[in-house]
Amino acid sequence: MRINCYRKVLVNTGATYTGTDGGEINTTDSIDFYERSQMKNSIHQRVFLHGGASVMFYKRLEFGLEIRRGVGYRFNIGNPLKFTILFSAGFNLKWNLK
Repeated sequence: MRINCYRKVLVNTGATYTGTDGGEINTTDSIDFYERSQMKNSIHQRVFLHGGASVMFYKRLEFGLEIRRGVGYRFNIGNPLKFTILFSAGFNLKWNLK
């Protein structure tokens, strides 16, 4: 039996671009998508702590737990800046083939 523990500090950055600049939309597919989604250009970023532990049995079967905790922000064009809080946890079960 082997026990692994880890912790990391991670940064996640992203952007959404609607493909329009407020001017003319070129195709009927673009018009349909734009009208259904009501998307706006936006950016988002967060920093979080990622930690976990796993236990390996019989050199093949691994059972683990992961936890993430962080803060970030989301900014959509035309809207105020919004802060976000991240908290997530998960379990995993893996079978190693080596």
